[in-house]
Amino acid sequence: MHSPSPALIATLRALRGETDPHIVAPALDDLWFAPILALAPNVDPIIGAPGALAGERPDFLAPDIRTSPALSAAVASLIGTNASNGVLPTWAKVAPTGWGVPHAIALFDAVQRNRCPHWAAAALIGSCDASAALPSHAYAIARAVRRWGQITPDDPTAWMNHLASVDRDRLVNALRTCPNSAAACWPWLPEADAADIVHRIGREYLSLALAAYAAASPVARARHTDILSALMHHARQDDLIALTRLAVASRMDAAWATVVRILHEHPDAARDVVAAAPWDDVRTDVQTSSCPPLPTMTCAPPSRSPAMCTLIRRRPRG
Repeated sequence: MHSPSPALIATLRALRGETDPHIVAPALDDLWFAPILALAPNVDPIIGAPGALAGERPDFLAPDIRTSPALSAAVASLIGTNASNGVLPTWAKVAPTGWGVPHAIALFDAVQRNRCPHWAAAALIGSCDASAALPSHAYAIARAVRRWGQITPDDPTAWMNHLASVDRDRLVNALRTCPNSAAACWPWLPEADAADIVHRIGREYLSLALAAYAAASPVARARHTDILSALMHHARQDDLIALTRLAVASRMDAAWATVVRILHEHPDAARDVVAAAPWDDVRTDVQTSSCPPLPTMTCAPPSRSPAMCTLIRRRPRG
């Protein structure tokens, strides 16, 4: 008989009301079991929340739990454990501003022990010369810059003011030489640097760039109007989900017009619009474009009832 895995034992303990994060840590280190902690009704909320983080589902966190001092303490206690590699990257995206500053030494140590990604530690600590030295690859730099920029929505490039010029230049130059990785953080770069990158992005990364602008603040989008226009000009059917979310978030007429253009070219892509946003958030003219009526049909066979004819006429395409 096989012994139950540590992750299973930890999950069962959580289901029975365990409240010590270290006891349930083996479950947080397992992508199969971590979401169970987040969804099971009998799990303590401060245990379920790290489960949502480890399962990469921050949307499972209730607003009051996300800002709870108890959750902050629980996550802090896991720094450097095997579970921190799963918990900290998602926490880096939603943690309260400045959360990592008092835990900087522990985060640096966790990075050295391969128990925390470099970018996650940098994002949690905030922009400073010490944190800027952590990420070296462009994709990691982009993730850190994205978080630093989101912290100050009214000044998306304020993160640069906290870095020495040599560190700032190193990060920006790394992003300029790898535009595909930089796509995730364009809204939080100076306009000149982002404009230099936009024309060198690979076609397959366009949706990533559009998604970044959907997650950015109105100020960030306003500063990059020309860049957004260039992105939307090149948008195609594969970008429709990201484009729709950008249109909903920004309410930009140009974004909705691009959605309509793509729908006229690819009527069957209407399903992507429906999948991308709640129907009530979709502008009326786009709803009309998404559901083109079929031509009126004449029911020649006598066996077909008027009700069936109406159903056929109203049936959506696709």
